[in-house]
Amino acid sequence: MKQNGMYWMMFSGNIKRVLINRYGKEYTKAIMPKIKQQYNTLLEQFPDVGKHTLTDMVYMGVVFLALWLGTDKMFSTEELTEIITEILRRLKYFFGIVNLNKSWAKKKLNRETKAYMEWIEKEGANYPSKWEGYIDSETHNKGIYYIFTKCPIHDFCKEHGYLEALPALCAQDYPMYDMMNGVLKRTQTLTSGTCCDFWIYGNKE
Repeated sequence: MKQNGMYWMMFSGNIKRVLINRYGKEYTKAIMPKIKQQYNTLLEQFPDVGKHTLTDMVYMGVVFLALWLGTDKMFSTEELTEIITEILRRLKYFFGIVNLNKSWAKKKLNRETKAYMEWIEKEGANYPSKWEGYIDSETHNKGIYYIFTKCPIHDFCKEHGYLEALPALCAQDYPMYDMMNGVLKRTQTLTSGTCCDFWIYGNKE
């Protein structure tokens, strides 16, 4: 993946604040450079997934994977999930711009999901590392429901022995959609199942 400092800038301040609250200034000052180094290293290792509506998710996943590796894997899955959630909640002003109870936001989510599925058809063959899946328009009568049978973050974690952290990375979807006034329901992820499904709708529907 190409180096992109925007995501480090977006999250590093809140990573620092959360770590200070939990572990103190001295520890945080010592560990932040290690986390940033891990972020840069992971991006160098991560295969190019192309440029599309889901590219951001790789960069976000790499930030949180770097947090886990940079702290020498000191967090359990539950602790890492809590920390990621706390970091994301501090960005409510950003995620809250989207309100999934509004028609424009629903249309935007549908449009972006369909755009990615179309990208797979047109460009996917050029990128072995990618999400693969489909939109299911029949199962639910509200929101959008789509299913991924392949995920580049899962594949990367599996290849490099980072599966322990993957449930926490997947769990970040819940607070993100919650801050968008949405609800995410899923039956399984690729960590423990055969797919990763997303049923998303507004929390007032």
